[in-house]
Amino acid sequence: MKQFLLYLLVLGLCANANALEAGAAKVDITPPVGTPLDGDFGRLGRGADAVHDAIWARCLYLDDGQTKVFLVSLDLWAIPPALRSRVLELVSRQTQGVHVILTATHTLNGPGGMSRRLAFRAFSGRFVPEVLEKTAQGVAEAMRNAHEKRTRAAIGYGTGTQQVLSRNAFSTGGGIDPQIGVVRVNDSDGNALAILANFAAQPATVPKGEEFTFSADYPGYFCDHVEKLANPGCVALFMNGGAADQDAADPEDKVGWARTESIGQLLAVRVKEIANDITCGEPTLHVGAASVQLPPTLASNALASTAPVQTLEIGDLAIAFFPGGPWAETALELRKRALAMGYAAQFSVGYANGRLMDFAPRGAYTVDTWPRSMSFFGPGIEDWFYTQFATLFTLGRPEAEREYPEAESLEVAGGTLAWLRGTSYEVGRARGALCAETIQDAFKSGVAEPVAFGELAPPEAWWRRVPPFIDVSPLALPYMGILARPILADASASVQEEVEGLADGAGIAFDAAWLLQCGGNFARGEAEDASTPAGVLLAVAGDRAGADDVLVGMNWDGGPGARPMVFTVRPRQGHRSMYVGTPWQVGIQSGMNDAGLVVCAERLESTSAALALRDALQEDTTIEQVKARLAALGSTAAYRVLLAQASLPGTCIVSSGEPAKEKHPENGMLVGGEDAAGSHADISKARCEQLRARFESERIIGLAEIQEAIQDEGTAALPGAAVFNASTQCSVVFEPKARRLWIAYRDESGRPGEYTKVEMTGSSQ
Repeated sequence: MKQFLLYLLVLGLCANANALEAGAAKVDITPPVGTPLDGDFGRLGRGADAVHDAIWARCLYLDDGQTKVFLVSLDLWAIPPALRSRVLELVSRQTQGVHVILTATHTLNGPGGMSRRLAFRAFSGRFVPEVLEKTAQGVAEAMRNAHEKRTRAAIGYGTGTQQVLSRNAFSTGGGIDPQIGVVRVNDSDGNALAILANFAAQPATVPKGEEFTFSADYPGYFCDHVEKLANPGCVALFMNGGAADQDAADPEDKVGWARTESIGQLLAVRVKEIANDITCGEPTLHVGAASVQLPPTLASNALASTAPVQTLEIGDLAIAFFPGGPWAETALELRKRALAMGYAAQFSVGYANGRLMDFAPRGAYTVDTWPRSMSFFGPGIEDWFYTQFATLFTLGRPEAEREYPEAESLEVAGGTLAWLRGTSYEVGRARGALCAETIQDAFKSGVAEPVAFGELAPPEAWWRRVPPFIDVSPLALPYMGILARPILADASASVQEEVEGLADGAGIAFDAAWLLQCGGNFARGEAEDASTPAGVLLAVAGDRAGADDVLVGMNWDGGPGARPMVFTVRPRQGHRSMYVGTPWQVGIQSGMNDAGLVVCAERLESTSAALALRDALQEDTTIEQVKARLAALGSTAAYRVLLAQASLPGTCIVSSGEPAKEKHPENGMLVGGEDAAGSHADISKARCEQLRARFESERIIGLAEIQEAIQDEGTAALPGAAVFNASTQCSVVFEPKARRLWIAYRDESGRPGEYTKVEMTGSSQ
């Protein structure tokens, strides 16, 4: 009998050792009037002139005997890194072995003044050490109080839906995240210690004219009303969700502060309904935490290079904490993935542990919206987060690290041939990895340094007036990246994927890779002459080409750093192609596909035209299809492109305009440059005349004749007007019927080199 009683005692002690404990507390952290506000660029960091309602730090402490965690909700726009660091310093003894998760409700009327980085001063005002210290002390006090109030507890969760409390911020009838997630914590008597709600909508309902008033916005009204509806002593916590594209709605059609109060109270009533149906127990807790290297960004001077990523599991509920603002689309997709892993429910909490701005998903990265402008980690950031959270979740298995096909390459006299295969992303990634150093140097010399020296700038005139001794690149580069994204909106999904791959393979920011494609869209200094001479183009067709049907020759002109490579691409979908281009250009100037379709640009003055030619080689089979593709670009795209096709008529040079102009072969020969304009028009015309005169008496013009003609260094009447001149980097001849090309690079002495044959079906082996 004594042994049995001893056994029961041991069981009781073990049960108590692993019993769930919880505590909750809140502390008023409202700063003095005059403290800068945070979250609205339009206020330019001005201070608050009144307090409408209090700013709170609300804390929930949970301990299941194995895992201890502080969940903190703050009425702030974001969690400044300086605040997080100071809070952790203040509670370092108390939090040894305890996880700390700080979240912001994302109110636009909370206090600022806590960011040391200059880039955030426009949002959060001047740095005020006293505000940082007082806020951190208040948060630490809330944590200590919650820990001291800990008691035996039970916990549960539930979910509900809504359709009228939120709306899409950018599209009438656009998508929303309808889920309301609720966590309820009871004491041993069944009374609620805390009720936590997860709901996605921007707290931006403060009435016009009250922009300089401190307010927790609708989350403040929500917490107050939940605490009134619940038993005395209950602490309500609000944690925002994927709210970057979600606004609070106005189902009761209220105005002014009445609207803010209405939204908060309606949400509180719905949350309390869900909470009433929750059955609490003692599930296992688990916190996943990692400090992870972020993808590259042009805003590296303003944003951290690593981010704290955390998850909290309460039984079969998975909560993911984003260090910035996710969109609803991302939250919905993460929920779908978590449920597939075996979780019964999943909540996404934004604005936690950092202020990395917003995370626009791939489909929204180019949309002209405020959150898109505040997204700096590229369109692949959503996939990055899915991977990070999958690694931290305990259910399911994270995807194995993906293996990507590598580029094959072969060095030939003066240059490089490369073979790429796979999806558009894989093709870009392989090229980026193969040419990483060259691409990084190209960005430095072609974008970053010109910006630093004032030679390349955003379109606003005031950028041009900045004194040359001031380096504006920390601001100008990310701003130009933002301005360039709408250009990408007109590109195909395949192009965007290839740019993503190129950036990842080369280890540069997505915006950097994209600026390499379209940096010419921005203002340049007077020293740069945009009308550099174009290379020569020559096509012979029909009887003049003999058995070859059509042959196309070209000289690629450019600076020493622009030496092109030959890429042969075997895509997962579409036509195989081979083209001549620089390592960093996704758009194509000259190439041919396996349908024998050739595109050769004499001049491209728009990114969209180069990308259209890239898509043409992947998707089109006829000259008419390419013409239609170019015509669809409209009058803003400047181009002059030679089109040819094996065994079919139609060889022509098509030029942009309204309507587009076409030039066809005369006596079976078509030469580019005859209609050139600009400061180098005379040189282009002189080179053209030399080619035409050379073949005037030739009845048949074959491969060897074209190869020789475009390498002619003969004396010209004008300096630089030789067919193969000081700017020529290589000579290329396309044989559409045979599906091959020949390339000859300039040799070390500056003379034309030997030709190398490249077959469409070949490889480096």
